[in-house]
Amino acid sequence: MKDSETKNKFGTQVGEYDKYRTEYPKEFYDYLFNLVKTKTLKNILDIGCGTGKSTEPLYHAGINVVGCDHDSKMLDQAKKNAKDRNLPIDYIKCESENLPFDDNSFDVITIGNAFHWFANEKAVKNLERVLRPWGLLFIHWKQIEKRDVELRRKIFRHFNPEYDGAGILITPEEVIKLLKDHNLQNITHITREYKSTYTLESAVGRLKTVGGYFSLSSEQKKEFDDFATKILGDYLDKKGKIEFVPTTQIVYAYKKEK
Repeated sequence: MKDSETKNKFGTQVGEYDKYRTEYPKEFYDYLFNLVKTKTLKNILDIGCGTGKSTEPLYHAGINVVGCDHDSKMLDQAKKNAKDRNLPIDYIKCESENLPFDDNSFDVITIGNAFHWFANEKAVKNLERVLRPWGLLFIHWKQIEKRDVELRRKIFRHFNPEYDGAGILITPEEVIKLLKDHNLQNITHITREYKSTYTLESAVGRLKTVGGYFSLSSEQKKEFDDFATKILGDYLDKKGKIEFVPTTQIVYAYKKEK
């Protein structure tokens, strides 16, 4: 399945995505907010927001938070979650290459586990355009650990011997190279590790939110739960949990003041 096709399949698994995708811990967002240099933080744009898991922790009283995504089903779930939790977050359907916002609109732009889908010159130019001078562009993604990669390949190659997913989404060097060609400065790369703990059910459910699952046939999907449960069951600890420690890659920069 081509990347563009995979990108448009996430909404088909919106229930699993909302239930099984893990959030970042509080200290991750504490770090993000400590990087903000504007005197008054008025608004934040979260691109590739999905069901709002990366967006909701950005909300604080007095800050206008906007989440955007290209997938209507993801946005419908995000809006429902915000309403249920009484969070005044705006969700808008849009593409990163054609952001429907005025120039210099946001103090902070965040992109989590999504930049590899639109890492191109047009998108970065748009990001820089809607960011205010000295605004923060904060790009982050999870690079899964070696054991997680091996397990995913073992499971998905049972159904598709040619499966080669679960690799590197994008490298920090590739991101930095793109940003350097634009009106951005103080480009910085750091890494952090945050543990994610799953039950057997949630470990299997998480795999239904990745590209390898989207390409399975209807018959293969019927067999998937049993086979994935069997494989992952061998890796549970004494408490019946399985723990992964992905490396979170972070690249951030500030818009130059003209």
